[in-house]
Amino acid sequence: MSYLYANGIHATGTVRSQRADLPKIVKSKRKLKLKKGEYKWRVKGDVAFAIWQDTKEVLFLTNVFHPKVNETSVTRTQKDGTKAEHRCPALVLLEREDKELPS
Repeated sequence: MSYLYANGIHATGTVRSQRADLPKIVKSKRKLKLKKGEYKWRVKGDVAFAIWQDTKEVLFLTNVFHPKVNETSVTRTQKDGTKAEHRCPALVLLEREDKELPS
């Protein structure tokens, strides 16, 4: 990601938890226990990492957004059919929009 940023390419994407050089909050032996809608983030240089709890943990790397500054929310349908707002980093919405675009 740093290489991409240095060459003028802005990128955001999901990342697997086994990837090398991720922050210690992912690699620690004790499991992060985030509630739905909570997230943790770390920044190193021009690259930001965020771990967000939806139904499962979602891990992101980005060189576009700062996870704490750009915060928004998503609407999720609960088991009883009601809708609930959950906060999330803006990069979650960007990633969702990219997946929903027709090819």
